[in-house]
Order: sequence, then structure tokens, then C-alpha cells
Amino acid sequence: MNGRKAFRPAVWILSVILVLALVWAGYLLIQNSIWKLEALRYAESSGRLEAQAAFRKGFLWLYKIDGQCDEDRFSGQKEGPFEIWIKFYQPALGPAHCDTTEHWVETFNDQMRRMQKEPEKFQKRLEPVK
Repeated sequence: MNGRKAFRPAVWILSVILVLALVWAGYLLIQNSIWKLEALRYAESSGRLEAQAAFRKGFLWLYKIDGQCDEDRFSGQKEGPFEIWIKFYQPALGPAHCDTTEHWVETFNDQMRRMQKEPEKFQKRLEPVK
């Protein structure tokens, strides 16, 4: 009987440690998902702004990912009125870089196509501030 009483505090301590570890793991998982979402939103915002800047300067570009690439470069191809550019992409930088770059390219291309399709809708918004 005496051994069981000595065993109880150890069980309680280990139980508390287990609960704390589970709470901490849950917290970290939530933080990770928030950071992923924030990175994708930033990539989306950046892609839209860069597309608007290029359109304002008169460039009609689309980007694509074509394996590892050390810097943005012209692919030598055209798709209708658009020049196709290869986007900087380093798969070795990990999944965060891959996901955000893919999302950036998708957003940039969507915005550029939309602006080319309906330029009057964007001209007024994109005029330089005087």
C-alpha cells in the first residue's frame, strides 16, 4: 500500500506534463498555420502590386516556374500579347519558398491577365498621383 501512495504524485506530475506538452503542441500548430496563411497573403499582395507596376510601365508579362532558376529571366516565348518570364525559384529553399513563389506567380498572372483584358478599369486607378 505504501508503494502506491508514493506512485500517485509521480502519475499526477507526468499527467500534468503530458497535458502541458499537448497544449504547447496545439499552440505551435495554430501558430504554424497562421504563419503559412500570412506568407500566402503577403505573396498575393506582392504579386498584385508587381503586376500593377509592370502594367503601368507598359509591360505585359506572365511568369512561370521552370525548375531551379537563379534570377528572373525572359524565356524567349510569348503567349498572345504577353512575354513569358521564368521566375526565381530555388526548390532547395524548402516548402515555404515553393508554396509562396507558386502563389505569387499565380496571383501575378491572374492580375496581369485581368488588367490586359479590361485596361480601362485599371487605368484610372493606376495613374500616377499628381
